[in-house]
Amino acid sequence: MMTDSDDDLDRRVDQLLKAVGDRFNKARNDAEIGPVTLADEARISRNSLYELEAGGNVKLRTLLRAALALRIHPADLFEDRPAAERSTITEVTTALAALLTALPEGIRHAAEDLAAELADGGPQA
Repeated sequence: MMTDSDDDLDRRVDQLLKAVGDRFNKARNDAEIGPVTLADEARISRNSLYELEAGGNVKLRTLLRAALALRIHPADLFEDRPAAERSTITEVTTALAALLTALPEGIRHAAEDLAAELADGGPQA
């Protein structure tokens, strides 16, 4: 049974998702990268990118791939911070590894592997 506090929690989560989507959309537009180009570079579906920018509930992997492809620090999507120059992929992956230390080991290793894969130019065919 949902309570008023459950509704309040859901509302707050929805507000945060919308804020993340808005920040991501702004960062993409500021970088002058089209959604199709970014989705292709991040190797995510265009629908997933549109869902992210609309404030939808996307997978963490999708969010991280999109942030890394855009070369922004994932934390920038969760809070307003002074704008910095675009980070290098090494700076982003280093910051990402630090950000994810609180996650369970298996998830953290998967994220680190993904970051290394993207830093090396993606999966080798």
